[in-house]
Amino acid sequence: GHPLYTAELVSMLLESGAEPADSEPLPVPPTVQNVVLDRLDRLGDAAGQIANALAVFGPGATVEQLAKATQLLEADVVAALGTLARAAFTVEDTQGLISFRHDVFRQVVLERLPASRLAYLHRQAYSALVQGVPVPPGPEASPQPADLSLLARLVAHAEAGQLWEAAVHWARAAAAVAERA
Repeated sequence: GHPLYTAELVSMLLESGAEPADSEPLPVPPTVQNVVLDRLDRLGDAAGQIANALAVFGPGATVEQLAKATQLLEADVVAALGTLARAAFTVEDTQGLISFRHDVFRQVVLERLPASRLAYLHRQAYSALVQGVPVPPGPEASPQPADLSLLARLVAHAEAGQLWEAAVHWARAAAAVAERA
């Protein structure tokens, strides 16, 4: 992997005496955090906004979802993504899903966000995701995606965004889909 990251991580763990739980990600050493954040800060406000939103989306997001979540024009999102890609922060797959090149970048961005901003971005991510959910015909129909991973993302964003009714709604929908499977 990355010798500097590994050396800094080992030093940090030895100095603190901490033993992270197996299910928790290892903390990013402050020296590595500073390098990542300094590089990111030099890329400008739009790139920073996109990085913040992308970090909240988790496994990745589309240009359209990032535009909805940040309320930036699509052209500005594309330009900011170009800046992030040239700086080797992000990658785009063949289906147009953008993600961080390494999860350490995502972790560093998430850790710097204040709780209020994080909750806001989760509400924005939830809104962007729920807009893509198909609504079946009928007078009292509500959107019911059959994709359990999408349902899990909707629940996670609703919960983290403190949208309690929506979180319960999508959790119930996920349970119903899981029962049918």
